[in-house]
Amino acid sequence: MKLTIRIVFIIALLSAVNMLFLTPAGINRAMPMLLNQTADSRMQKELCQAPVLWRLGELDPNFGLTAEQAEQAAHEAAQLWNKAFNTELFRYDSLDGFPIHFRYDSQQQQLLQLALQKSRQYQTSNRSDIRDETLQQQQSRLNQRSTAYRNDKAQLERDMAVLEMQSRDSGTWGSATYQQQQANLQQRQQRLEYENEAIRQQRDQLSRERDYRNSISRDNHIRQSKPDSAPAIEFGEMQIENGQRTMTIFAYKTNASLIQTIAHQFGHALGLGHNSNNASIMSDIFNPANSELSRSDISSLNQQCNF
Repeated sequence: MKLTIRIVFIIALLSAVNMLFLTPAGINRAMPMLLNQTADSRMQKELCQAPVLWRLGELDPNFGLTAEQAEQAAHEAAQLWNKAFNTELFRYDSLDGFPIHFRYDSQQQQLLQLALQKSRQYQTSNRSDIRDETLQQQQSRLNQRSTAYRNDKAQLERDMAVLEMQSRDSGTWGSATYQQQQANLQQRQQRLEYENEAIRQQRDQLSRERDYRNSISRDNHIRQSKPDSAPAIEFGEMQIENGQRTMTIFAYKTNASLIQTIAHQFGHALGLGHNSNNASIMSDIFNPANSELSRSDISSLNQQCNF
């Protein structure tokens, strides 16, 4: 009996101890998720507060940029957002603004150069398509011109034959009328010879254009057959810790690409992530052709911050 009481007491004691230690642990496991959600909501409200102040931070001399050039690029990038929303989302402040650092990264620089090269090849391909269409139109006009020349030449030969026959039959060979008609036919023949030479020159020019276009097509085919590198996504970074922002730019090739890179990071500064629209400043793939905010950029920020 005493043994049974002891066993029951021990089981009750262990259950109490177990409840004492396990219950807070269960609460603690649920707490971080709730706290993170609260923190994310609070952070989102803080990120949407405009204007966001910025300033120039460190400037690596490897960029080959002056402080004025770097600041101007950032001003133009900020203006893309300000103009799109007709309000001052970003403002320069040399004291209280978050820093925009320029820290040169050779690998990022190579990726940027590759991205710009691919863009030029794409533009060249588009121009080549236009050139192909132009060549086809020129060839069509040349064919029409050649057909007209052959018809005019055949008609001239018929008219010359008729004149000779009529002159023999009527005995007007050598008369003033005959000589005038003969002179008119010779002028037509001379004009046709000039036309024939012009057609030959145009045909040679088109032939050279086609040879040049074919050489470009072969070069493009060779380049496209090589394996592509991984797509370059962005050449900067936006860090947000405890509500404090820091932007870092790693690569620079052209002023336009620098403005786009900074504008992209400004989007992150407002809490925006990437999107799949290749025509967007916030695209997940770098597209040098993007020089202004797209509807996707504007709608995303409106949805998040209700600007």
